[in-house]
Amino acid sequence: MRATRHALLVATVATLLASSPLLAQAPSTADPKEMARNAGEEGLDLYRAGKFDAAYERFSVAEQIAHSPVLVLWIARSKRGAQQLLAARRLFERVESEQLAATASPKWVTARDEAKTELAALVAKIPRITLRAPGAPQESKLELDGKSVSAGVEIEVDPGAHTARATAPGHAAVSKTLVIEDGSATIELRMGGS
Repeated sequence: MRATRHALLVATVATLLASSPLLAQAPSTADPKEMARNAGEEGLDLYRAGKFDAAYERFSVAEQIAHSPVLVLWIARSKRGAQQLLAARRLFERVESEQLAATASPKWVTARDEAKTELAALVAKIPRITLRAPGAPQESKLELDGKSVSAGVEIEVDPGAHTARATAPGHAAVSKTLVIEDGSATIELRMGGS
């Protein structure tokens, strides 16, 4: 299946670049088609090696030269591999919702179908955190990773460490850090008096 995906990416980049308006703007010494193909192939190699951030960069270069749902799909996969699940979800959604012409390449249709399947699996893995502040004053403020949130609301987060903080006038600030990889968790912040 990986060989098929590799062939799909290379063929798609080559097909797209043949009609790209960027070709007309490129300096005569640079071949954008070849540059994009190389970037896509480098992205695949990096992805296979588990170097997801670098793969993301290479796929993005190819996508900037010529748009393809196949490239966006690989960009999404790279974000997922780097545990940036929220960004990956947005990219998978972008591929899934792309309107394709009736004459669109079958590879583009396949990319859209794969994005839909992979999106459903990804959404189930996104961790969620709920903050609670029992007994906190009404004027208290809750933050998760520096962003204001409401108590009792489930918040989707990327896997990793997340810091919750509660503040209120006349009370000592309270903070807790939680490492979450999947599933749901609750962080309870109890504020004491000053």
